[in-house]
Amino acid sequence: MICIFSGEQADTKEHVVPAWLQRKMNLSNQKVNLPNGTCLKYKQVVVPATKEHNEKFAEIEGRIANGIYDPLEVYLWALKIHIGFIFRDSTLKSDIKNPESGFILEVGDYESEIRLFRKLYRIWSRGGTINPDSFGSVFIVDSLTQKNEFELVHCGISGAVGIDVGDKFILVMLWDLQKTLNSNVLNEWNNFHCKKLKMLEGRPEYNDHCIMTTRVWACETAYFAFRFLQPIRTVQVNDNLFASLDRSKKVPREINDFEFAAICKNFGLKRVHMPEMGDYVYTQFDEISS
Repeated sequence: MICIFSGEQADTKEHVVPAWLQRKMNLSNQKVNLPNGTCLKYKQVVVPATKEHNEKFAEIEGRIANGIYDPLEVYLWALKIHIGFIFRDSTLKSDIKNPESGFILEVGDYESEIRLFRKLYRIWSRGGTINPDSFGSVFIVDSLTQKNEFELVHCGISGAVGIDVGDKFILVMLWDLQKTLNSNVLNEWNNFHCKKLKMLEGRPEYNDHCIMTTRVWACETAYFAFRFLQPIRTVQVNDNLFASLDRSKKVPREINDFEFAAICKNFGLKRVHMPEMGDYVYTQFDEISS
């Protein structure tokens, strides 16, 4: 087995969702839903690593555990979770009842993403320079839910990772070169979603609305980023890595209901057209698959 961080021969394992977060959010018996309809306990979702790189990356997770959120390190952490789920899915059958079925996915299909993660990790671990400081958009907002209400969303289609760490909700768009960060989505969170939610304070269903509000904002943000996606081109000079930024004003792709529905499902949502209300509304699935 090869190390998630370096591609070297692994000699230990790395938790995709770190052990400290599992303890903090009481996840010992909680399960993550898999694309093949089965589930695994969070503590069982592990990937191969070397002890050296596992300990080095733990520096990032230690700072996040202590509420220190450096944008590059948060980005690398979210990217590790994304790559970790890819590694995990590549070892699982798409149909557990059929021994002849293929795996959920093939690692080779994500080679460019894995290669970029390892390159970014290597430069960070050597104290090099990465410009921009993250290749995606990193949002850290106050969590709306109760302190022990864990939430993890992973959308491979759009390249989005959202995770509630207790007092904060972290949302990362992995591949948008900060396009979303420079949009109005944070303003939407503060001045639309949170203000609308505030009117429901004190009602019995308030916490359910907190969960829905977070998912809807994260989902709409992910689809916004998805519509602007373009290839990431990099230039490396020694331990300095630069992304080529397109400063032109790109027109996003048209909204595609099929694409949007697929992304919504990753966030546990179903988008329903309600003509009588003049817009779309969201309903909630019982489960989120990562």
